[in-house]
Amino acid sequence: MATSYIQPEREKTFRVAISALKTNPAYLTVFCLGLMGGPVVGAALLNPDKNVAIVATVAWTLFLLVSILVVAFVETRRNQLPDSSFEPPDEMARTTFLESREASMLSGRWHVHWFSGTGNDRKPYDLDPNETAIISTSGPSLFIHSYDASTSSEYWLFGRISEKSDVSLIYWSKRETNMLSGVVFLAVDESFESKGNKMSGWWHGRTRDGNVTFGDVEFIRYGHNE
Repeated sequence: MATSYIQPEREKTFRVAISALKTNPAYLTVFCLGLMGGPVVGAALLNPDKNVAIVATVAWTLFLLVSILVVAFVETRRNQLPDSSFEPPDEMARTTFLESREASMLSGRWHVHWFSGTGNDRKPYDLDPNETAIISTSGPSLFIHSYDASTSSEYWLFGRISEKSDVSLIYWSKRETNMLSGVVFLAVDESFESKGNKMSGWWHGRTRDGNVTFGDVEFIRYGHNE
């Protein structure tokens, strides 16, 4: 009974280790160094002093076993922890996400105006008009850190730009601010180019008072580099 249980566990350990060696160059380097110790052990075996041969063989074997166990342990633990760098499991989804246009022209500081309602019925959502957002980009991805001066709180947005320069985002905040969460859609306003840059669109989500609502939103940058 014990043998039938240990054998699958041992096979699982080696499978995890081999998989990690294939995908992680650091692990593979350590393992190769261990294999390169083989000729050293071979030379030690030819040494007239048998103690040298025994020590070299044991040290080399232990190095290989420890390398395998460390790789297996680290990979198993990493698979058990939440993945902070989540990637879509579907290869086509991941590829098409990254195939869009570059978002680098949107990098920098922007002024943000949120509204309750849309069109002629909209009203400023915040009394303080000085809310700013810092946009960082990587390829088509955008990460936005925004500071709300009216409440001295901060929140974040993440999304991507499309081939037509439309920006889709999700937003969230810390738990202390009632967990703001929702979505934002922005389109570049080309009529504003003489003054700077402007993206306008809509947001829909949960506000800091706990309600779910929607409205217009504008990201404005006067001049092309603030």
